[in-house]
Amino acid sequence: MNLPTLSAIVPNYNHANYVGEQLQAILNQSWSPKEIVVIDDDSTDSSVEVIESFAKQSDLIHLHRNPSNQGVISTVNRAVELASGDYICCCPADDRVLPGFFEKSMTLLAQYPGAGLCCSHPAFLDDATGDIDKHEDWFHYGEKPCYISPEALIEVVSSHKLWIAGHTCIIKREFFLEEGGYLSDLKWYCDWFIFHAIAFRYGICYIPEALSALRVLPNSYSTTRQKDIAGEHEVLRNLIEILRTELYQDILPAFVRSQLLSQFPLVRTALKYPNINPYHPELV
Repeated sequence: MNLPTLSAIVPNYNHANYVGEQLQAILNQSWSPKEIVVIDDDSTDSSVEVIESFAKQSDLIHLHRNPSNQGVISTVNRAVELASGDYICCCPADDRVLPGFFEKSMTLLAQYPGAGLCCSHPAFLDDATGDIDKHEDWFHYGEKPCYISPEALIEVVSSHKLWIAGHTCIIKREFFLEEGGYLSDLKWYCDWFIFHAIAFRYGICYIPEALSALRVLPNSYSTTRQKDIAGEHEVLRNLIEILRTELYQDILPAFVRSQLLSQFPLVRTALKYPNINPYHPELV
């Protein structure tokens, strides 16, 4: 089977202790990507030296450096623009792809070329111990690798309170670009939003197996939102405004019916009662 092409994207900022481990895991995959696009976001540690040492060993690795620190959203968007594969996979420097990730995902996507992305069972890497928790007793969309249509996905998500784990996603590049990439106004929800927007438009492929591990760190970008209440409110107000735009009218019902927004009472209320001002202090 002739598989479509894949660009592995590795955003890095001050992860000299981890980026070599991730690059080696990518190079060890049973199916090689077309390229490995590494963007260093003006690191102040020895990250660049580590990346350059790997680039000398493999022609697949292409290092790009931001002239100044741009943040993860701009860095990933730039990487996608530079990528040339049919599909992209964001492989953050501090995470770790697991054996078979690319081969199994790309094989399934080749069978369902209309799908927007392929995701799998989320695993978590304990930074302190190095142990990988595959959580194999929960979070299953199905028992076998499969395609789930947009309509079926609404039922699956609402019935089991599931969400798409971003670190397990391989996405069709053209769909990512159609959505405008990561939206900076959504900050730590930018990946969550675009993955689900693509999923509700085109459906997903799913593999009930742990194929990529998210490293659990106390100061990761996603965990900072727990300490920034004002920032969280701002992001949710932005989410409301974006969902209300014409661009998302076709999939807004899917976001609502799937109960994906149940974790955001402010968003659900504002969308249910459009005349309510989401900026009103009583709602935040």
